[in-house]
Amino acid sequence: MHVSQVAKKLDVSADTIRYYSRIGLLKPALADNGYKTFSEKDIRRLRFALRAKQLGFSLEDIKTLIDIADHGEAPCAKAREIISENLDELGHSIEESLKLFRRMQQAIQKWNEMPDKEPDGETICTLIDDWEKEDVS
Repeated sequence: MHVSQVAKKLDVSADTIRYYSRIGLLKPALADNGYKTFSEKDIRRLRFALRAKQLGFSLEDIKTLIDIADHGEAPCAKAREIISENLDELGHSIEESLKLFRRMQQAIQKWNEMPDKEPDGETICTLIDDWEKEDVS
C-alpha cells in the first residue's frame, strides 16, 4: 500500500505516516518507481502506535515497546511501567492545574472589586503587584 492508501485506511494524515517513517517507527519498502510501499506489518505498527498515542504514550515510548517486541520479548511489563509513570505525572499536573484554577478564580473575584490604577513608577499593574497568594489547596 502507498502512503495515501494507508492514510485513508487508518484515518490519519499522510504527513503523520511520513513522519513515523522518518523516525523509524515504520519501515516501508522502496518500490522501483520510488514510492514507499507499506506492508501489513507497517499497518499493524501504525495501528498500535495510534492506539498507544491515545493512551498517552510518547513516540519514544512506542518505539521502545516495538523494539522490545522485535527482539521477541513481551513489552507488556514495560507498557505497564510507562503508563503508571505517565499516570502519576498526569495526576500531579491535574492537581497543579486545579490549584492554578482556584488561584485564578480567587484573583478575579478580588480584582472585580478593585479599581484600575495608572502605573506610578513603583508598580506596573496593581492587581498583580498587590496580589498575595492565598492557600487554595
